Amino acid sequence: MAEPEMPEPETTTHDDAGLRQDLDLARAAIAKLDADRRAARIRIEELEQTRDELQTKLTAQRRRLLVLERQLEDADVLPAPEATSASWLERLFGGLTSATTG
Repeated sequence: MAEPEMPEPETTTHDDAGLRQDLDLARAAIAKLDADRRAARIRIEELEQTRDELQTKLTAQRRRLLVLERQLEDADVLPAPEATSASWLERLFGGLTSATTG
């Protein structure tokens, strides 16, 4: 038995040009994605470095606060009272106002 003959694919320069254009577009998209990935990696590394620096500063500030709190306890000093929310009129005349606002 003879093998059935396969028809030869019809290729035209138009189809080849369209495929080449698709291939070029795909390659351009891949190159852009690679560049974006590299830029994102650099940004991630910068953010991680900044995070580490801020974490170091935060730890130092917490230690300093703890030292100051212990010094306050040892000095037997009470913290300053919290500021009241006095109006500008009360602050101006140094007491409660008799005028009503509203």
